[in-house]
Amino acid sequence: MTALDRLDAGLLGLADPCGGWDGGNEYRGLLRALPGVLGWRRREARFLGQANASHSAFIGDRIAVLGGRTLHARLCGMPPRVRSRVKLAPEVFRVVFLAGEEESGHGIRDPLERFCAVEERIHGDAAVEVPADEDGWSALGDVRIGGPGGAGRSALPAPCRQVGALTLAPVVRAMVIDGYSPHHATLYRYPRLPVQSHRPAEFRAGVARLSSALEFIASVSEPACAMVDACLRVVALVRMPKHPEMTMSGSHPELCGLAGLTNLHSSRWTAVRVANALVHEAIHALVAKIELAEGLFSSYREAQDITAVSPWSGRRLPLRTYVHGCLVWFGLWQFWRRAGAHGAGVAELAEKSRSGFAGGSCLRSIPPEGMAVLEPDAADVLREMVGAADRLSG
Repeated sequence: MTALDRLDAGLLGLADPCGGWDGGNEYRGLLRALPGVLGWRRREARFLGQANASHSAFIGDRIAVLGGRTLHARLCGMPPRVRSRVKLAPEVFRVVFLAGEEESGHGIRDPLERFCAVEERIHGDAAVEVPADEDGWSALGDVRIGGPGGAGRSALPAPCRQVGALTLAPVVRAMVIDGYSPHHATLYRYPRLPVQSHRPAEFRAGVARLSSALEFIASVSEPACAMVDACLRVVALVRMPKHPEMTMSGSHPELCGLAGLTNLHSSRWTAVRVANALVHEAIHALVAKIELAEGLFSSYREAQDITAVSPWSGRRLPLRTYVHGCLVWFGLWQFWRRAGAHGAGVAELAEKSRSGFAGGSCLRSIPPEGMAVLEPDAADVLREMVGAADRLSG
C-alpha cells in the first residue's frame, strides 16, 4: 500500500486498540479556520495545540497497529513531555508514515525502540541500554548519548554542548538546530543532493542567523512566530560543497515538522530571507498536520495525476503541491503586509505573495477535474483567501 493509498483510506483510518486517533474526527474543523489563523491577528494556541494533538494521536495510532502493543505501551508510559518528543519528531513521522502494514515488525519497531531507549536514558533511567555509534541519538537529533572518544564519536562544535554524558545540539526558542545527527540530511535524500555537515565556524554562523530571523519574525508578528515554534520541531542545516552559494529551504511531506536550509552561513541569507523560509516551511508543516484529520481531496491518487500552473512561479505542479502552495502564499502575504518597512525586500515579498490571488488567479489555474476532487471545505478556503486579497487590494 502506497502513501497515496493510505491518504485515501481515511488518512490511514486505523483504529488504535489502546485508544487515541479515531480517524481524526475530534480534530475536524481546523481546515475551515485556516484563513483566519494565517491572517496572524491573534495567537492561536488552541488551534496549534489541536494540530499537534492530531499529529501526536495519529502517530500513536500507527505505532499501536504496526509496532505492537508492547512498543505502544512503552511509549504511553513515558511522561507526556517526553512522549511528545518522540511522537512529534520528524524522523519518527518518516519511519511510521512510510511503513506499510506488511512491513510491521522490525521495520518500525527497531528504530522506535532505539528512540524510546534514548529518551528513557536522557530522562533518568540509567539502566536502559543504548546502542553505540549513531543509534545513541534522539529522534529529534538534539541529544547524543556519550561524549567524544567513544566508538564513532567525535566532539561536535559549539554551539553544541557537552553536559555530562550527553551532547546537546543547539535549540533556538523551541526549535532544534540539527547539523550533525545521522538523520539531519535525510531531507536531501529525496532529490539526492550532495550535502555535507557544516564546518564549525559555518555552523555557528548559521545558528546565529537563524536566531536573528526568529527575532525578526516575532517583531513582525507574534502569532506567526508562535506558529513557527509549534510546527517546526527541527531545522536541519547542511552545506553544499559543490554549490556554496545555493541558498534554499525545503521540506517534505514524509518529514512533517522539519525544514532544511542549505548554506545558511552564506551572506546571501538575510534576516528577511530566512524569516520568509521559516514561515513558508512552517505553514507547509501546519497544513500537513491538518491533513492527518481532514483531507484536501476526495481522492489523493486522482489528485496526484492532475496538475495546475502556479500563477506565482509559472511552474506546472501536482495538484496537492499546488494547493499547499496557495495556502502557504496566503500566509506569507498576510505576514509581509504586516511587516511594513521592516527590511529590504519586504514590499517585493508582499506583492509577490499577493499576486497569485489577484482576480482569483489561483482558483482559475485549477482545471475542472481538479475542482472535482477538491474537498468542499478546501475549495471554500481558497475562495475565502481570494476574497480577502480582493478586499484588501481594492
